[in-house]
Amino acid sequence: MIDAGNSAWRMTATALVLFMTLPGLALFFGGLVWAENVLSDLMRCFAWIVTTLLWPLVVSFIIAKIVQAVAGLRVSAETEQQGLDVSLHGERAYIM
Repeated sequence: MIDAGNSAWRMTATALVLFMTLPGLALFFGGLVWAENVLSDLMRCFAWIVTTLLWPLVVSFIIAKIVQAVAGLRVSAETEQQGLDVSLHGERAYIM
């Protein structure tokens, strides 16, 4: 069941994990390289995080544009005004 406290805690915990990802990787990998390479290693970790976040967004956008060009993502304005239940099933969901 979804409630405000549960959702707030999940968002807070997710934010805490994301906040410690970059410093944690920098400290872990920083100990494995020479001192002058720590900053470059930190930037490499940051670049991978950004790449990991941007890749699904770009690919999803491209797939959505292809689907929109081939099949369309929305119904016509007339069908939307009439109601999807009537246009697809021939029956009304709510009698108004």
